[in-house]
Amino acid sequence: MNSIRSVALYFIIILYSILFVSELVANQLTHSLTLLIDCYHNLYTTMSLILLVIGYKISNESTLKNTFGWARIEVLGALFNMIFFAALCFSVTVEGIQSLAHTAHEATKPSYPRLLIFGGGIGFFLHIISYLVVGVHSIAKCGRPVVHVIRDFSSTFTLITAYFVITFSDHYIKDRADSVFGIVAVIILFSTMSSSMKESALILLQTAPRTIDIHTLKKSILQEFPSILNIHDLHVWSLTSTKIIATCHISLPSQTTDNYLKLTTKMKAFLAEKGISLATIQPEFSDISCRHNTANKCLYICDDECESKTCCTEYDPEEEKGSEINEVL
Repeated sequence: MNSIRSVALYFIIILYSILFVSELVANQLTHSLTLLIDCYHNLYTTMSLILLVIGYKISNESTLKNTFGWARIEVLGALFNMIFFAALCFSVTVEGIQSLAHTAHEATKPSYPRLLIFGGGIGFFLHIISYLVVGVHSIAKCGRPVVHVIRDFSSTFTLITAYFVITFSDHYIKDRADSVFGIVAVIILFSTMSSSMKESALILLQTAPRTIDIHTLKKSILQEFPSILNIHDLHVWSLTSTKIIATCHISLPSQTTDNYLKLTTKMKAFLAEKGISLATIQPEFSDISCRHNTANKCLYICDDECESKTCCTEYDPEEEKGSEINEVL
């Protein structure tokens, strides 16, 4: 991030913070749920931009205890931010339902409705400035950028629409419009945020990305590299939303020992075409070219946990019996 863009980003964060505080104060005057949900959304955006700055600063700093660096700080922070925002939206929804229930005997129309359109208009232009300075793809680290744009502008459009409905409609609609639009804004925000929350959670759980099918990938590797006798312990997971990691064990005939480096280089390039940015490949060499023959001993084999999955494991009944006796003793 260059210095000019950094200064601009800090300036955008300050503007969002000012807008959040201003809407929070204005909400005390208007008592508008629609304005309150837009206020919470601006808080969410401010925290997202702060997280973006933190990610640029420390994401590549690695230590002996954190060998991948803080690459997942953005994913973890985004998930926490969305859960926190979801909790705030839930409180607004409950308050909106209670307000609708008490409309018949309580005044629920917001005071000073012009503050709604001021907040919506300022937020609209601030979102545009933010996208021009930072970029949609930079802000939307998890999820689709088009959905992120809809999420940002939905609350401002809802706020502006609520102002016109409250100002120019009859009393029956005026008393219920703010609560209805507040709940509608929550529904839109939740629907556009659910995919991002799911993606962030799946990344932290180290699941395979939706763009890669493990079975298909294994089959394509064996077809592309016929010298590989077998492939097992193939693990693929997302470190971040843009970085995919893979590890695997490959069984090779002993005559390919000298060509192992060339093979792994080509295999890593092949995996890179599939979207995998970092691959670790462990070889296992057998005495002869075998795929299912278990009577041949490996020159190099993995540990006990995966030994049974190789194609060149030597089976010795006496040795197995002796190991069982030792375990009993």
